[in-house]
Amino acid sequence: MFFLYKILAKFLTGFGSIKVFKFPMFIVYDPSYFKMDGVHVRKALSVLKPGDVILRGYDNYLDGWFIDDEFKYSHGAIYIGNN
Repeated sequence: MFFLYKILAKFLTGFGSIKVFKFPMFIVYDPSYFKMDGVHVRKALSVLKPGDVILRGYDNYLDGWFIDDEFKYSHGAIYIGNN
């Protein structure tokens, strides 16, 4: 059972790193691209307070196609403090 879990985890990790652009149509495997860089993260941390909810979504990733358009976010977190 653990072996199947490891295979599924690898598949989902790879699947979540595929970007699909509609026009012009092309597909890219890009597991390391983020729109927020260090400057943006430090700015966000300067205004966050413990208990704040952080919502995050990704543009053009294949796994996002399975999320209803009404919901733009695929990940959520609660900031507890101390960066």
